[in-house]
Amino acid sequence: DADIKKEEQRYQEARKRELEYQLQQKQSTKTYKKSQKERASKIDEKQRMQKLKKEIDSIYQSAVSLYQQKKYHEAKDRFREIKRILPDYKSSAKYLARIDREIEEKELRGMEKKQADFVRQIRKEKLTQRQEKERMDGLRKKDDLIVQQAVEQRHRQFSQQAEEKYQEALAFYKAKNFIEAKRKFIEVDAIVSDYQSTQ
Repeated sequence: DADIKKEEQRYQEARKRELEYQLQQKQSTKTYKKSQKERASKIDEKQRMQKLKKEIDSIYQSAVSLYQQKKYHEAKDRFREIKRILPDYKSSAKYLARIDREIEEKELRGMEKKQADFVRQIRKEKLTQRQEKERMDGLRKKDDLIVQQAVEQRHRQFSQQAEEKYQEALAFYKAKNFIEAKRKFIEVDAIVSDYQSTQ
């Protein structure tokens, strides 16, 4: 009976060791599978990161090119995209800060240019108005001069006509043809009143 008990005990111990061994094997297999999955996952993650870095590098190069072409808003969008995916990628943050400064300076220069253009436009309009006024004044003076010259010309013509009629009247007066002389003196007075004492 003691032998049977020993045998039973040895069997139980062997069975226990076998179960422990099987359990260890299962755990080892699980651990192995888990480590294989982790290794595969790490490889996948590494490949994914390499692919992502390539894509980001392409975006980065494009963003730098846009910045150099002074296409600041488009470059800013690309750098923001990079920063969202990989916040500390190369000089993205520095470029974003530079772009903000450049945009601000560009807008300021634009406002200064608009203001300078506005001032130039006002000056140009004032100059045009002054030139137009001077032109109109010149035309007015020219018109006044033309009118004055026309009046003087007309006055000379009347004076000449009056002188001719006056000389005719004097000739009739000297010839003692007083009626014809009076008629000529009246014509002289009609042309130029009070011409050389025609009364």
